[in-house]
Amino acid sequence: MSMPLLQSRTDLESIALIRQVLMRACRRLCIGLLCCLLHTQNGMAAETRADTVWLLTSRVNGDYQDVVDAFMQRLAAAPAPQPKVRVIDAATGIDTLTLASGTAQSALIVAIGSVAARLAHATPRTQPVLDILIPRLLYEQLAPVSSARSALYIDQPFKRQLNLCRLIMPDLRQLAVLYGPTSQDSDSDLRRAAERSDISLRTQHVTAGTNPNAALDQVLGNSQLLLALPDPEVFNRYTVAGLLLTAYHHAVPIIGFSAAYVKAGALAAVYSTPEQIGLDAADMVLAARTEAGWTLPAPRYPTDYKVAVNRQVGRSLNLKLPDDDDLQRALAEQEHAR
Repeated sequence: MSMPLLQSRTDLESIALIRQVLMRACRRLCIGLLCCLLHTQNGMAAETRADTVWLLTSRVNGDYQDVVDAFMQRLAAAPAPQPKVRVIDAATGIDTLTLASGTAQSALIVAIGSVAARLAHATPRTQPVLDILIPRLLYEQLAPVSSARSALYIDQPFKRQLNLCRLIMPDLRQLAVLYGPTSQDSDSDLRRAAERSDISLRTQHVTAGTNPNAALDQVLGNSQLLLALPDPEVFNRYTVAGLLLTAYHHAVPIIGFSAAYVKAGALAAVYSTPEQIGLDAADMVLAARTEAGWTLPAPRYPTDYKVAVNRQVGRSLNLKLPDDDDLQRALAEQEHAR
């Protein structure tokens, strides 16, 4: 009679032990699953906060495509996880962007070019916006001061341009400038930079719809160089040939703002290529990613740039010019010495 009772007690103790083991295992499993769930939620939160980039491009060819290609190349080489990127043509992207405003509030919009920038700023939105390949003055007109707005300008800082002028003409004292309706707001900044470089400015203003050659004739007297500023009312495909010819007749070289203008007849230019802009913008985006979302840096000018020189124009004006590599190196040394 006692033996069955002993066996019964032993069975009960075994069952109780097994139950304890199972309960501990279940607790461990639950804790493990909870940890996995929290990790996944944290990962998903980080992913949704700074995970998506909308590349809104003014066009899908030419320089714009070169910017996109360089941007994607730099992001692909970055450590994982890389942000997901979607390219949107500004000509057809307004509906997509409207949808994105509702479904991807944490996406970063990178607007490439002026058309895309105008579209990105046309309506209020909560997503941060980084404008690239855009002149500084246009950005300041479009974007309110906000930590959710920033830019990588297409133009070069005046100090860099004046350094190039001085390297090309060490005895430079008088610099001519034509302002148009867009570029006239640069006058105070350019004058401050010129004063620091001990250069005097001779300026004229071109009103909309007028021929800039008349203003150019007035400003070239006693000037040693003409600094061309990007302004569609002054330098455009209809006026550039006449302006270059007028300056050449006065024996005043033009410092342009792109390689195309150097090829057309300007003496030199410092500029950033679309590839350099794309790589620089990608670095800004990668640096702006945080677990809390996008933290955009302040608007700035391009870090990388190139120098182009028209040697034929230099020879025709009897100018002795440094080598391209020497100019590039000297410009970099002057910036690093600041």
